[in-house]
Amino acid sequence: MSRSSNSDITTGERGHFRNGDQGMLRFRIPDIVLGATLGITISAMGFFAVGFSLGSSQYPRQSAQTQSAEKPGDPESKNEQQEGFWERSATDPIAIFTLCLVFVGVFQVGLFYVQLRLIRKSLDDAKMAAEAARDGVKVARDEFISMHRPKLRVRNISITQHYAMNHLPKFRESQNLIGQFYISNIGGADATIVESLCFVLPTNRGLPMTYPYEQMPANNPAPRITLRPGKSMQANFGAAPLTQEQAENINNFKNSWRIYVMGWVEYTDALDMNMRWRTAFCRERRQPREGDDPRFYPVKDEPDYEHEE
Repeated sequence: MSRSSNSDITTGERGHFRNGDQGMLRFRIPDIVLGATLGITISAMGFFAVGFSLGSSQYPRQSAQTQSAEKPGDPESKNEQQEGFWERSATDPIAIFTLCLVFVGVFQVGLFYVQLRLIRKSLDDAKMAAEAARDGVKVARDEFISMHRPKLRVRNISITQHYAMNHLPKFRESQNLIGQFYISNIGGADATIVESLCFVLPTNRGLPMTYPYEQMPANNPAPRITLRPGKSMQANFGAAPLTQEQAENINNFKNSWRIYVMGWVEYTDALDMNMRWRTAFCRERRQPREGDDPRFYPVKDEPDYEHEE
């Protein structure tokens, strides 16, 4: 799986939930507008009808009051003066219909409010589900990257030396040190080498507390290439010549003199180009047994100098 495919998955998930929210709003917003419009319209019609009914009833009431003024002893005029809205509603069909319209409008407005709250709650739930799904995709992607990440390892460090009469390799005074090592990708994904450094340290004091190459810029003995899983490549390096004292003591393993080859290789993950990993190495020239050719071995108990991230 490449980085582009992972980004497509993440983008697809985001697009799916985003489009889902938009679709939910697209289908529910017209319902909300329609419900609100209908409720307001019915309520307005009801109140208008009530006002019209009451207004239209004023004229006969005024005429009745005029006639009653002319006939103060008429009992029918007294009943009409005392007749109110609820009494008229019992006998007037228009008033009953108007009252029903008012109740329907109020009910529609309440229903619209309840529907709006339910829609808002459903949108909140959908948002939470989208965020949970996005977090799940990120966790799954990180787990996949951690299980299938690249991992570089440095092997077979050597320095070209002069062979003496006893066929043992020797360092010569003023001899330019030229060496090589191999980088292998033992991980499960492509590794792109970004920078690298190699440094040769002859010393009789052991390894210092801080890296000798701490302030040095990368000299890039390894080319900046992409190394596929299971593949190896060769890197070449050089160093300044040894002095006579250094060469004699290192050749004979005397006076605590030794020579180290150290450095690091920094690379990126093909699945996540923003992630950088570093392999640090430090090898010491040793002779395990008398008569064997000296070789470069990893330093013991020095994780600061020798480690793989």
